[in-house]
Amino acid sequence: MKLMCKIDKILNWVLGAFFILFILTGFDIQRRFLSPQISSLIHLKWFVLPVLVAFGFHTVYKIAARIQKRERYYLLKWILLGAYTGFIVWMIVYFIYYTWIV
Repeated sequence: MKLMCKIDKILNWVLGAFFILFILTGFDIQRRFLSPQISSLIHLKWFVLPVLVAFGFHTVYKIAARIQKRERYYLLKWILLGAYTGFIVWMIVYFIYYTWIV
């Protein structure tokens, strides 16, 4: 559990840094500090996947940690966590498929 906690802390910093860079590149698309093609490429193709992976790991880890502390509705909570994890994985696969493959 300590390793997962350390990974989560590292991914929290990665998530924060990428969100700040994501916002800055979004503003750059409007203000034109770089060329629009480079800004859009950075914003839509390079930053989305690390943000999705870090956000998915962070939220699933935190939800699972909270679920382990509760005893009511045991099976329902784990089913919902599995559905949420599946949704996060589906979003990542969808992004990879439609951004890099198609």
